[in-house]
Amino acid sequence: MQKRKLMARHLKHNLPAARWQHIHDPRARKGRRYELPALLQLMVVGLCVSTPTLRDLENLAKDLCVRRALGIRGTPSDTTLERIIGLLTPEPLRVMLRAFNCEAWRSKKYPLHPKLNLHLTAIDGKAMATDSVVKHPASQPQGPGGKSGPYILRAMRACLVSAPAQPILDQMMIPADAGEPDTFLEFFQAVFNAYSHLGLLECISVDAGFTSRENLHGIAQAGTSFIAGLKGNQPTLYQRAIELLGDEETDPVGGWEEQYTEAQGYKVVTRWFARSCEMVDFHGYTCLTQVWRVLQCVESPDGTRTWEDRYFLTNLPWERLSALECLWAIRLHWGIENGPNWTMDTQWKEDQRAWVRKGLGLEVLGLLRALAYNILQLLRTRAFRSSSNRAMSWRRLFEVLRMSLTTPGVLGAPTLGFT
Repeated sequence: MQKRKLMARHLKHNLPAARWQHIHDPRARKGRRYELPALLQLMVVGLCVSTPTLRDLENLAKDLCVRRALGIRGTPSDTTLERIIGLLTPEPLRVMLRAFNCEAWRSKKYPLHPKLNLHLTAIDGKAMATDSVVKHPASQPQGPGGKSGPYILRAMRACLVSAPAQPILDQMMIPADAGEPDTFLEFFQAVFNAYSHLGLLECISVDAGFTSRENLHGIAQAGTSFIAGLKGNQPTLYQRAIELLGDEETDPVGGWEEQYTEAQGYKVVTRWFARSCEMVDFHGYTCLTQVWRVLQCVESPDGTRTWEDRYFLTNLPWERLSALECLWAIRLHWGIENGPNWTMDTQWKEDQRAWVRKGLGLEVLGLLRALAYNILQLLRTRAFRSSSNRAMSWRRLFEVLRMSLTTPGVLGAPTLGFT
């Protein structure tokens, strides 16, 4: 019962009804039965327990014993919920998501990772949905020549990977006539404008697909550091990195600076690290200060070894991070894939299951889902104290939270939710 009370209180604390007051209600005043903040509260609560359909959300509203405490009035039907999602616009919800993160940051809920003395934000693309027909203005055709279905909806996503909660900072749809690299600077500027005053955007990490002179210079000109993957899509830089730090058949001339071994499940992972400062201003990249090489070996229980070589460009000063911290920065970058992206696909079925696909519904739900993810991540990393609770699976977390919200008396008098 204590765990249920903790979870219900956490949800109440992070979902004050006042959070939604600035969002314009697109409905006409006449005939409104439910206020917009109450409907939005119910949607986020439903996403926090991973309700699969709007009919299931309607049934959840009937079972809630904490409706009044969460600012939810009545039990709206699934058709009412579908209609309001289809009418909403995403931009106010982006503002709300940023406000949530700013508040959490000021409340010191996003501390630094103990192994990395650097605030690191990863930016990457994410497939939001696929369909045989266009269901969103930004849907992109994936057929031959990019002229026919199936269609895919993609988004840019930013995640603060240096915080244990790995919260989603922002999310923006990629236009139908653009790709991820083309949208990067616009999205980065939006994230920078929203969070730079907090000192949160100290360093940006990106995959090799985003590595271009324009993108890296754009980050540097904003006064922010970057760690960017380097592959064959930049052949001149890539070849120079190999010359300086060796390839799969040769070690760096100066040897390896750091070696780190850890167990990951039944496998043993060893990483070697080396770096060079001889790419400063190379090939017109005036912002470069270092190139890094990471050699990784994954040994399976049967003795099989898998090797992988990776190279990275950065404008960080040499003394800013130790060699071991560089390894941790590279590992934490993948938190955006192993954290929100993996969770959205496998637990929330983001790319398969959506309450509403009409209008901008997919985009609206994506932002509400991001808020639900951040709230639950704070529950797992901050509110829970025991290691067993923090290790609770997502499926079990959804189940226990649902039981918490439908338990009489969990937030006060037994009849609290039934008035």
